[in-house]
Amino acid sequence: VARCLQTLNNFNCLMALLSSLNITTGRLTGCWNSIPLKMKKVYDDQLDLMSSTKNFMNYRKHLNTITSKEPTIPLLAIILKDLVVLDEVMPSLCPSPINERISMINFEKCITFSNRINSVLYYQEAWRNIPHNQNIIDLILRTEVWEDEDSLYWISKFRDMKSKET
Repeated sequence: VARCLQTLNNFNCLMALLSSLNITTGRLTGCWNSIPLKMKKVYDDQLDLMSSTKNFMNYRKHLNTITSKEPTIPLLAIILKDLVVLDEVMPSLCPSPINERISMINFEKCITFSNRINSVLYYQEAWRNIPHNQNIIDLILRTEVWEDEDSLYWISKFRDMKSKET
C-alpha cells in the first residue's frame, strides 16, 4: 500500500501510513518479523524519504522533482508549518523608508505567502483531467471499516498471535 501511495504521489496518506506502522511495529513483532527483507528495505527507503531530519529535506527535494502533470497530494502538515513559520518570522508591518514612525504593509510577506500557496495549487493542476476508476471506487466501498480502537486492538492482537503460531 505504501509503495502505491508513493507511486501516486500521495505523500499525506503515505506519512499517515508510515507513522501508524512505526507505532504498531513495536508491539506486533511476530507480524513484523514475517515481512520479507525486500519489503523492509522499501519501508526503510520510504521512512528515509519522509524523515523529519533537516526540516524534511529528502521529502522537499523529491517534491521539487515532480512536474505539474503528475497528480500530487503533498504533506499538508509541512505546508501548514511553513505558513505558520512565515507568519511568525516575517513582520506584517515594516517601517516606511521615508518616515520610520509610519508603518507600511510588508508586501514581501504577502508575496512569500502567495508563493507558498501557489506551490500547493501547482500540484493540483493534474487532478483536473483524471477519470474516475470504478475498480478503485469498488475496492474502497468493499473495505472493512473499524471505527473503534478496542476492536482494532483486539483484531491486531489476534492476528499477531496467529502469525507467531505459523
